Amino acid sequence: QMKNFFKKMLDAIDDVLFKNYKCMFCDRETNDEFLICDNCKSKLKFINNNICNKCGSATDEPEDVCYDCFNKNYVFDSHRSCIFYDNYSSRPVKALKYSKQKYLAEPIARFMFETHKEIFHDIDYITFVPMTRVKEETRGYNHTEVITHELSKLSGIPVVNFIIKNRDTGDQARLGFDERNKNLKGSFEVDKDKKDLLKDKNVLLIDDVFTTGSTSNECSKVLLKAKAYSVVVATFLKTNPHDENQDFSGIDEN
Repeated sequence: QMKNFFKKMLDAIDDVLFKNYKCMFCDRETNDEFLICDNCKSKLKFINNNICNKCGSATDEPEDVCYDCFNKNYVFDSHRSCIFYDNYSSRPVKALKYSKQKYLAEPIARFMFETHKEIFHDIDYITFVPMTRVKEETRGYNHTEVITHELSKLSGIPVVNFIIKNRDTGDQARLGFDERNKNLKGSFEVDKDKKDLLKDKNVLLIDDVFTTGSTSNECSKVLLKAKAYSVVVATFLKTNPHDENQDFSGIDEN
């Protein structure tokens, strides 16, 4: 037990002294304010040019609604993301999610906040995509909730865990939008004790990765049904609908 205590203490010191100065994608030392080294900047595909006003995907020119989300009936007002998903860009999310490297939530949140500062205007509450209680207890924490609390510190907007996930929906990585919708239907609900807080409020919903948008859409539906005025979605990563070789391993399992 004493050995474990000292190991945890050394890990904590290591986090403070070293990891906060390392690139969150490759662990090289960097003094970049977002903890992204120059080498990784050249490899990542940032979503920061023309984007669809609805789904937030990169487009050739500014568009209100792009072709890919035109018939998906998204109920959220808009979605914004930072980087296209691939095996490289997903490294910090997977490390936070599966390897308990919770310190990565801070640079992930900071990059999300600085990339799309405008979406935080007029937001009353920030919330997040939940996990089932069993899965959260097994993993130890909800990585998306950890990111959300970091975003709250940066923005000054309070976090409220409005949504409950009442059943496990399994691995949806290979399912399309319609199949995911069927699988997710009825799996989320608003916490009855917090429902009154939602009336006429603008809510920012946080998740780690936006794939088809079905999870964000289903969560938005229950928030709007509970009388929220609007829902905006923000994620760190977004899959590329035009990449036929997209590797979905390790994502969208909450």
